[in-house]
Amino acid sequence: MAVQTAVACDVGNGACRAAAQKTEVDPSSVYLDPAKRYYLSVLPGDGVNPTLAGSGGPIETSPGVFRQFKVPDDCTSFAPGTGDCGHAMGGAQISGALIAAGQTTIRVALEQTPLPTSKIAAFVFADDNPLNGEHDAGGPAVGVTGLAANEPGLGGFNLELFDQAGGFGDSTGQITYDMFNQPVSNSLAGTIDPFTGQDACPITARGDGMVGMIPTCPHFEADGVTESPLEGQAIIANLYPGLYEVVARPSADRIARGRNGCRPIPSTAPRPMKPSSSRTNRPTSRSSALAASTSRSALPMARSSTTASTRRTARVCATRRMFKAALT
Repeated sequence: MAVQTAVACDVGNGACRAAAQKTEVDPSSVYLDPAKRYYLSVLPGDGVNPTLAGSGGPIETSPGVFRQFKVPDDCTSFAPGTGDCGHAMGGAQISGALIAAGQTTIRVALEQTPLPTSKIAAFVFADDNPLNGEHDAGGPAVGVTGLAANEPGLGGFNLELFDQAGGFGDSTGQITYDMFNQPVSNSLAGTIDPFTGQDACPITARGDGMVGMIPTCPHFEADGVTESPLEGQAIIANLYPGLYEVVARPSADRIARGRNGCRPIPSTAPRPMKPSSSRTNRPTSRSSALAASTSRSALPMARSSTTASTRRTARVCATRRMFKAALT
């Protein structure tokens, strides 16, 4: 019967010795050459704690009421291997100038884990006043709520989220579940308008708002009369940090009413200008805010010289917008 012996390969040049673990080496005992640059990396032993403990999920404050996990408020221990919270990797550069100056200490800040989730905010609107890839709000008030007339939001669109493999256009697949294994949805569902008391984004009757699709908020609030100030908006919550591509597509209802824009222009309307490919096919802008969001059109509409009502039904085609979801 073979006997296994624990070894530690820290002698040098791959040589090993019989030992339960490697001998700890303090960075202060290492000679640093002032003519070189160094980088000190910290790989915390408690980094795996949230995975082992299954922490980071929603906290139930009362029956059926949940809130997000808060670090460090909801943490009970950071003990390696047994705690429920830990730290992420980190590091710091050590320059030759610091070595030459005789500096012997350096501070490395580490993010506590579990890391917070990310969000993407998207807005689908009629980019026709003018067609420029920007949301040019304003104009006279319309409807019972007095919302601005220019470039209104567009309800009845479904957003599809694609994970990018480190570069634009290189998708690894569609995102259908969030970080907590729940279906991605529009988290604005069920938002109450403080002025009317109505649901301003009535996309589902479910109390949790999770429908497995990401529809933009509709034109009307729950009463079917009041125009919603959230029309065309969507927030995709609880995403893991990464690079995403968002595609907006018209719903079956819009297509049935001829509002998808990917059909011939009526003969009574002048032919609109062809949108710039940089606006409609492969934008390269990325958000740099902590919450990845955009004020640019997720669905640019071609502009014509007809009336506003004709322009808004002239042409709309699904397009893509890139987002970089960072920590919120």
